[in-house]
Amino acid sequence: RENKVKLLATMNTEKRVAVIGAGLVGSLLSLGLAKRGFKVDIIEKRGDYRHAAHSEGKSINLALSTRGLTAINYVGGEALLKKVRDIGIPVYGRMIHSKKKAYNATDSSDLEFQQYGVLDWQHLMSISRGDLNDLLLDECEKEPGVKIHFNETISHVNLEKTQITVNGDLKQYEMIFGADGVYSALRNAMQHNKGFNFSQQYLDHGYKELLLQADPTKPLGTNNTDNNQKNLGHLMDSHSLHIWPRGLFMLMGLPNLDGTYTITLFLPHTKFEQLEQGTDRGIVQFFEDEFPDFLALIGPDRLVKQFRSNPVGSLLTIQAAPYYKKKSILIGDAAHGVVPFYGQGMNAGMEDVRVVLQNLDKFNVTVRNLDESGNARITEAFEEYNKSRKPNVDAISELSLGNYNEMRDHVNHSDYKFRKQLDVYLYKMTSLIYWKGNSRAQEIWKRPDDENLKDWYDRVWIPQYSMVSFSNIPYARLRQKARDQDKIVNDVISAIVSGGKFVGAVGAVAVALTILSKYFPPEDAPRTPPPGSRPGNL
Repeated sequence: RENKVKLLATMNTEKRVAVIGAGLVGSLLSLGLAKRGFKVDIIEKRGDYRHAAHSEGKSINLALSTRGLTAINYVGGEALLKKVRDIGIPVYGRMIHSKKKAYNATDSSDLEFQQYGVLDWQHLMSISRGDLNDLLLDECEKEPGVKIHFNETISHVNLEKTQITVNGDLKQYEMIFGADGVYSALRNAMQHNKGFNFSQQYLDHGYKELLLQADPTKPLGTNNTDNNQKNLGHLMDSHSLHIWPRGLFMLMGLPNLDGTYTITLFLPHTKFEQLEQGTDRGIVQFFEDEFPDFLALIGPDRLVKQFRSNPVGSLLTIQAAPYYKKKSILIGDAAHGVVPFYGQGMNAGMEDVRVVLQNLDKFNVTVRNLDESGNARITEAFEEYNKSRKPNVDAISELSLGNYNEMRDHVNHSDYKFRKQLDVYLYKMTSLIYWKGNSRAQEIWKRPDDENLKDWYDRVWIPQYSMVSFSNIPYARLRQKARDQDKIVNDVISAIVSGGKFVGAVGAVAVALTILSKYFPPEDAPRTPPPGSRPGNL
C-alpha cells in the first residue's frame, strides 16, 4: 500500500526519464537529454565519488579519441569540448620500450616512436576517468531538470510498465536508459524476457594498474626542447603512450596532468597468481627481467607495495541483443562491453549517446509527446538505434581483441613496421590524387555519418587504426574496408614472393593496376570536399 501511494505521487508530478548509472556514458547522456528539455533522474548505486580521492589501481586512465570528442561536442558544443581538452594531454603515438637496459632520459637509443595517425594533428587525449566523470556530473548539476541520486539500489525493474523500484520505492518513468556498465541492473531485468540474448567471455589475461610518480626535478609546465612541447614533470616522454611489448604480455603507460603515469600490466591470470603467491623478490626479479627501465623509474619498494595492494582486474567482452524492451534501452558497456586494447570502450559508449540522441530527434521524441501517442515514436527510435549500433559494436569488439596481439607483440616485428609505412604512403598517394592536394580534405575525418563522404571512404586508402581512432566511419564499414585493403597487400606480397623476379614483378604490376583502378577516381568523380564542409577542431 505504501509503495502504491508513493507511485501515485510520482505519477501526479512532472514526467521524468531515468538514466541508470552516473558514469561517463550516463552523465553525458543525461546532459544531452536535459538540453532537450527532458527531466532526468540519474540513479547511481555508489556514493558521490567527486568528494573522495580517485582510487588507484583500477581504471583511472583513458584514451579519448575522435568518436568520444565528437559526441561531447554534439552534446555540449565547443564550450564543453574545451573544458574536456583542458584536463587531458595529447598523445601522438606509441613509444616502444625494449628491455636492453634501464631508461636514460639523455639516451633514447632503445626507444622507438611509432606515430598514430597519417596526419600530424591526429592524436589521442590521455585523460583521467575520475576527472572527466567529475566534469560531466558538474555539468549535469547545472541543468535544472537533472537530479542525481547517489547510494540508490535498484531491486526491480518492470519493463512492461517502465517502473523502477529504488531503495524500496516504486518510481514511474517515461523512458529508462541503462548506462550502468557490465553488471547492468537493467540488462539483468531484460535477461528474464523471452527473445533476449546475452553472452559474456572472460579473457585468460587480467590487468593490474600501478602509478609512476612525477619527476620532482622537473617543474610542471617546463619546456621540453626535444619535441618543442610541454614536459609536465613526467619521468618519460609526456606525449606518448608507452608500451613494453613482450609477446604474451605487456606493460602500458599513459600520462596524467599531475606529472604521474598510469601504468597497466596485462598478464595471464596464472602468472599474476604465481607472482602474488611468491616473494617480494620474485616480483622485483620479474620486472628486472622484463621491464628493467620501468623498474629503475618506479623503484623496487614502491613497485612491491603497489603490486601487493592493487587488485587484478578482469577483461571480458559482453554481447546482448536486442538493446531495448518497450521504453527501456541499454547503452555503453551495459549493452556491449569490449576489451580496452583499442581504447574504444568509452569512445563507443559516447558514440552510443550521440546516436541515441540523434534517433530521438529523428523520430520526434520530445517532452511534449511523452504520452501514449509518443510510445510508437520511442519504439521506432530505439529500434533504429538497435539496428544501427549492434553490427558496429560487434565489429569493434572483434577489432579490440585483435589489437591486443598487435600491442603486445606485433609492434616489434619488421613486417608490421613495413605495413604501417606502406599504409601511410598509400593514404597520402590516394588522397593527393583524389583531392588534388586540397588541404581542406582533412575536415572530412571529423564529420560523423555523412553519406556524401562514402565515395571518399571507398576511394582513399585509410589505415585501420586511423579509421577507428580518428574518424567517425562506422565500425562495421571500416572493418570491411580494412579487410579489403589487407587482401590487396597480401596479394601484392604473394605475387612477389611466389613468382620469382620476373613473374613476381609482372604479378605485382597487375595487382598495382588493380589498386589504381579501385582507388584512383575517374575524371568525373568528385575532386573537392563536399558542400558545406568547414574546418573543425575536434
